[in-house]
Order: sequence, then C-alpha cells, then structure tokens
Amino acid sequence: MTTENVRIAVRDAHDSETLTYMDNSAVGAIHFDKADLTRFFEGDTTALVMRINNKHPEASFVTVGNKLSFVYKNRDYWLNISQTGRDGYYKELVAFSLTWELYKEKMPAYTSPKAMTIAEIIKVIDSEGTLEIGINEMPDKKMVFSWDGIQNKKDRLYSAANQIGAELGLVTETNDDYSLKRHVINIYKEHTDTHQGLGQDKRETTLRVGKELKVINQKDSADEFYTAIRATGKDGLSIVNLEFEERDDDGNILYFSKKGDNGIRALQARNKIPSNTNKKDDGYLFDDRGETEYTTVEALKGYMLSELKKISQIKVDYETQGYFDSDPGDTFSLEDSVYYNPPLYLEARVYEQTESLVLGVTSSDRTTFTNFVQKESEISNDLLARMRKLIEANKVFAYEIITSDGVTFKNGFGSTTLTARVRDGIKDVTDTFSLKWYKNGTLFSNTKTVTINAADIEKNAVFRFEVADDSGNVRGGAEVTVTNIDDGQQGEPGKSPYNVVLISSNGLLFKNGVVSTAIQAVVFKGDEDVTDLLDANQFKWKKTNGDGTPDEAWNALHAGGVKSVTIGTDDVNKRATFSCDIVEI
Repeated sequence: MTTENVRIAVRDAHDSETLTYMDNSAVGAIHFDKADLTRFFEGDTTALVMRINNKHPEASFVTVGNKLSFVYKNRDYWLNISQTGRDGYYKELVAFSLTWELYKEKMPAYTSPKAMTIAEIIKVIDSEGTLEIGINEMPDKKMVFSWDGIQNKKDRLYSAANQIGAELGLVTETNDDYSLKRHVINIYKEHTDTHQGLGQDKRETTLRVGKELKVINQKDSADEFYTAIRATGKDGLSIVNLEFEERDDDGNILYFSKKGDNGIRALQARNKIPSNTNKKDDGYLFDDRGETEYTTVEALKGYMLSELKKISQIKVDYETQGYFDSDPGDTFSLEDSVYYNPPLYLEARVYEQTESLVLGVTSSDRTTFTNFVQKESEISNDLLARMRKLIEANKVFAYEIITSDGVTFKNGFGSTTLTARVRDGIKDVTDTFSLKWYKNGTLFSNTKTVTINAADIEKNAVFRFEVADDSGNVRGGAEVTVTNIDDGQQGEPGKSPYNVVLISSNGLLFKNGVVSTAIQAVVFKGDEDVTDLLDANQFKWKKTNGDGTPDEAWNALHAGGVKSVTIGTDDVNKRATFSCDIVEI
C-alpha cells in the first residue's frame, strides 16, 4: 500500500513538453481511482494500468503514444501509453517502460561473427544506442550468440542474457521537467546459491503465512521428469568412450555412464519411478537432447550431467498469495507453519511486484515469487540444537554407589570398595563424565572405585561422588555413610550380610531452594536383591544435618517401617545426608 501521493506528468509523444498532470491531491488535476504499477523480473521492466475521470477537459491528452513520467519511492518512471479505452465516464489505459523500438522492432535470425561479450551484443541489438550500460559484472565473458528465429529487440536482449548466464536490470532516469534523461541497463551474473544477481539478498527476512503471506500452495509434477539423458556435440561428438560414477554421501551411485553408452543415467531416480515394471535392469526414461554446440567431451558431459540433475527430480511448484514491499529479484525466506506440519521453509525470488498508487487502496497489492527452493530451516535446526542441549543439560540420571562388602564395620575390622555408577535408563554412562570422590566434604579420589578400610573410619564417614560434564558443570552424584560400630569386643573380619544402595529419583543436587525427590533403599545380599524379602521395620533411616549433627526429630519419625522416604524442601536446609541401615528384628 502506498503511503505517498503520486503526481504523474503526461508528456507529448516527442517528450518535448508536459501537457497535463494526474494528481489526486491537486484541485483541477486529472484524478484517478485505479493505478496498478507492476514491475517485472525480466529486465526490471514496468507496466501501469490506470483508470481516470474521462470527464476532465484535459483527459484527451491521455492518449496512445504520449508518455507518463513520475517519481515513486525515489525511483524514476517514464512510460509509453500503449492502450486506452472508454468505460462510461472513465478512461482506462495501459503504459509500459522502455522505448517503442525495443518493443516493436523485429530482429531476424542471427549468429555473431565471433565470440562477444554481453555488452557487445547489447550494442548490436540496440543499434540506435537507446540504452547505456551501467553496472557490468561480466565484462570479459564471451561466447558466440545465435538465434534461429525472429524476435523483437526486447526479447532478444533477454535471450542474450540467458545464453551467457546474465540478468538485466533497467534503471530509468528523468530530468527535473519529467523528460527522459537516459535508460541505463545493468548487467549482473545470474543468480546462484552464492551470488544474488538482480535484486538484493534479503534471506534474513522471513515472510510467514498468517502475516505477510496468505498461503503457500504446492504442486508436484512428473511431466518433465526423466531418469537418463542423451546428447551429442558438434560434428557427432559423444561421450560413448567415457565411464564415470557420481555417488552420494553414503557411497550409493547417483549418476553413471559406462563405455559404449552415449547417455548418462540417474540410478536412484530410476529406482523411485521406473519407466516400466518388466525390465528390472532397464526402466530408464530418456530425454534425447539431440545436437548441442559443445566441442569437447568434458564440456558435453558437464552439460548433460547438469541437465540430468534438474530433470531427474520431481518438479515441485509453489504459488503464494500475499504482499511485501520489495523489488524484482529480491530473495526472501518463506515459512508456512500454519498449513504444513512440519513447517515448510523456502527461499524464493520476487518475480512480479504489483502495488496500487492510489492512497488507501490495497486490493491489487501482491508479490509473486519464482525460483522456489525448499530449505531445511537453519533457525529451526538451531532452535532444535539448543533445545537438545537444554534437555541434555537438565537430564536426570540415576546415581548409584555399589559396595563389595556393605557399609558397616564392627570394631575396626574389614574393608569394602565403593563403585560409582551413573545410568541413563538402563545404560551405564559413568565413563562419559569426570568423577570426584569426597570423604566428609574433602576431595578423596578421582577414580571410579575406591577402597575403604574400617581402620580409617572413626564412628562414621560420609563418602560422596560427584560427576561433571565436559563443560565442568556438576550433573549430580550419590553418597553413602560408612559406619564403624565399636561394642568393646574384638570383632572378626568377614562380609557384612547386606549391601544397601540408595537411589534418588531426582538426583542429589537441587537449585533455588526447591527440593523434591524419593529415596529408595535397595538391599543386596551378595549379588541377590533381597529388598522384597525384608520386613519394612528392618529399614532404619537416618538424617545428618549439614553441620554433622543428627536430626533427632527426623530420625525418630523414620526409625523404621518404610523402604523409601520422600524428601521435600522442609527436610533440607542447604545440605543434609540421608542413610539407611538394615537391622535384625
């Protein structure tokens, strides 16, 4: 939608004087209720369709052959009126850019006498010099241009650009009195993944369905689908003695040619859509291109392979409805997460841009795209990567301590080994982390397994292991209290009958003062899990505060009767140690 009033000068056929003005804001000027300006990708040319009040006394100046000149969005326009018509009190008209000569004059079949640059062939086509060459991204590339049929000069310009791999952009410049100053034609290398060509690279701007776009329609077609190609070069040149393969990242053949075969075949495309179901070793659909201008085998192969890569894909066409302020050739990212799941992500170039020059009128505003390329969303992939990283950073693992001879000694005799284990489900992932053991809060060891001697334990000691990821972030851990009971009698070495493993459902480290987990005691006798065989009253739970003192009130409530305990925020003030002993009853 335009936000500026446009004043259009009507010039005579010789562009020598201004005859009248069309201006909706000016009293006495010709007013218009329709003015749809369309800019096209091909040459960045322009067409204007208007409807004016034909009752105005100067409406007769708006006639075929005269010119329309105006400035819109800091861009000069100079157009030829090519059609007019009456509709009651209204006059309708069509005007176009460039000169009558380029639109109307025909050129016969022609082959350049030598290899020429695009600038040189433009001067041949525009023999009267109506165009000045501005930007030229292809000053040195040359080729022999050739045409078999008759074309007008405008179409021949575009054909020359296509032959040499160029894109053309027209820039009109006018003088202060609205007369034409010059037509400048800019030459760009054709658009690729790494080069923009005409227009600007605006892929950082994403146009979304539901906002700038109404819908993205998709149509799949096999009308131009082939799985093999044949062609020859000059004087019967062929690739019959050439043998090669091109494979995908997994080592599977994509394209190949064998000696004695003058074609190139797309194996995987054939396997998807065979030409028939009878001959399993054939089934290729051949596109026979006939003779080309190529003079070397490698050049011919390159052409054939490039074309086969295009035609061996199912053609997918997209169509959009919507409008966004842009210029022909501009490249945008498009997204449809409304009607597609998963979302559809495309890159496309503006092919036509139509907008009304009437203030407040938007019904004719539309942006038409071409050169659609389906893309994996880099934004989406980045988001998924960050989500995976976040999930991984907050994954809850199971942390366990496995003991060889229990955690209770008597009268200073015996020893036991403590082995740290981290599980992701049923998978042991301990070795993917760095590990540290602490004894009563002091770093004790960096190994997965530690040996504890009863002689080193005075009453009890808390052994805790913590694991950290590659970034040094502590992910969790487990702890156990090893006790040495002194009853004044000489103890005898031997295995403790029970080995108690405590499993916390939500780990051992909590943030922001929110604590919620269930600690379950799993009891082994040797290698046998005997938890279910024991009476719940044999499970005696203990809590030791962060300062090393027992929590008598908590211990009294949990002296026996449960095989697991639920720990909440009220149970932990900064730090606490929980243990469970098995007693005989």
